[in-house]
Amino acid sequence: MVRTETAQRDLRRRPGAAHRPLAGAARAVASLISSVSESPRAVPDPSAPTDAVGLHYDVHLMPRGRVNLRRWHWEIWHGATLLAAGWQLDPLRAQRSIRVHAVRYAHRARGLRVLHPDVDHPPETPWRNRRVSFTWGHIPIELIPLGDENRAARARSMLAG
Repeated sequence: MVRTETAQRDLRRRPGAAHRPLAGAARAVASLISSVSESPRAVPDPSAPTDAVGLHYDVHLMPRGRVNLRRWHWEIWHGATLLAAGWQLDPLRAQRSIRVHAVRYAHRARGLRVLHPDVDHPPETPWRNRRVSFTWGHIPIELIPLGDENRAARARSMLAG
């Protein structure tokens, strides 16, 4: 390897100059590691008991439009907050969408991030407007169907503002 004259002059003027930036970076990394190791763990203990995240859901058949398709409208609620809504061509796919959004919300509420919410789950079976409970990772999730009185109250609150 041939060095240019200016590079040789710079190295002669400042011996060890090529290693100084790395030494500064090493100090920064060491201080970062020590600050992280001294801070409390951000990940909750999986063995600690947690309450189930209770969410309300609704799946109903939409009226047919110009295109003759059967579409299933789904919604997922946490209290008076609409978390997600959409439609699918199959009620089991609508249930899967509800489950995926419930898993994402439950993890986000605990300060975690779910990597693959739709993987490693058994095939969907019809919920038939029943209460559904499942555990994803170490987080229990409970899906409660919306009743007619809840639907009417939510519709009024959405119209009001």
